[in-house]
Amino acid sequence: YWHPDFDKLWQTVVENNMVLTIHLGARVPRFGDKRHFLPDMPMSKMGMAEPISIFIYNGIFERFPDLKIASVESGVGWMAWLAEYNDRTWEKQRFWTESTLKNPPSYYMDQNVYGVYLQDKVGVALRHFPGGRNIMWASDYPHSETTWPRSREIILRDCAGVPDNEIRDIICNRARDFFRLG
Repeated sequence: YWHPDFDKLWQTVVENNMVLTIHLGARVPRFGDKRHFLPDMPMSKMGMAEPISIFIYNGIFERFPDLKIASVESGVGWMAWLAEYNDRTWEKQRFWTESTLKNPPSYYMDQNVYGVYLQDKVGVALRHFPGGRNIMWASDYPHSETTWPRSREIILRDCAGVPDNEIRDIICNRARDFFRLG
């Protein structure tokens, strides 16, 4: 994604008022091997930190500030950690790496990066932290990770204590706005 040849694609996406989704799979679980499937599942989610970091650190969002991406079906609890970690790392390493970023990485996460989760109580709890602000819920029906037919119950569990207007943003409004549906 970092290569300048992709800039034409990013420009086309922005000019056509489109958004991008990146489905989990930056690190693919070994579905055929039961011994590795469960330990690989969390890594398939957190592996999405790499493409997001590539977009940030290579200045793609600076060159295309209206470009929006969503990490889909990857959970979101790790996103606030990523923003914090990337900010601290950038602060310490930006000079010798000759980083050209004008803002800390968390800025781009809050402006350009969205995350989609199925069940993520921690992600909902971190929704006000940098990197965790643009979260959206999905059911993933009919796949094996779906919350259906218990979606409502799971939303209420994960959003216990969250004001109704914030729940609506998470389960409806943010996706509607991100995908420009209304």
